[in-house]
Amino acid sequence: TIITDTPAVWFPFEVNVTTGIIKIRHALGYEHETNYRFNVRARDNGPDAINVYTQIQIDILYVNNFKMILSLIESLSLTLK
Repeated sequence: TIITDTPAVWFPFEVNVTTGIIKIRHALGYEHETNYRFNVRARDNGPDAINVYTQIQIDILYVNNFKMILSLIESLSLTLK
């Protein structure tokens, strides 16, 4: 479970409660936030369930919004005899 003061509908991440995998819910904008910090609570299913907490930090790297266009130019080398 993600623990944050931000309402879940606006928070850009979600955690799969079975696998623990954290996924992005919607696009991240470097212009709005350059990093996110939040706590995650994990709990086992044993008879005396134990909670474990950890802090997650995700740093957003700047990526240009335009698609990169690559051109491949093949070169042909011939040897004449």
